[in-house]
Amino acid sequence: MSNERNSQILNAREIPIKSVTVFTDRAEITRNFKVNLKPGLNEIQLEHVASSIVPNSISVDGKGNATILEIKFEQKPSNPTTDDLDKIKKLKEQLK
Repeated sequence: MSNERNSQILNAREIPIKSVTVFTDRAEITRNFKVNLKPGLNEIQLEHVASSIVPNSISVDGKGNATILEIKFEQKPSNPTTDDLDKIKKLKEQLK
């Protein structure tokens, strides 16, 4: 096996939702996507997931001859863009 590390960053907002199950205290959102893996270690990062996600509820599954070694959740502070701040300001004004 190659020792090379391959990284891919995916945007959750661009991955279609397959299904949603609503419970009384939470919701389960399922998304399916394919990644092309290379020989060696592959790191797949999924960005822009819901801020209300329960870290220990994350489930990952795969098909083929790959082995999932680790699932890790990191919450990073968001840095809104100028466009985002303008949109937020306009929406707040609409609520008044």
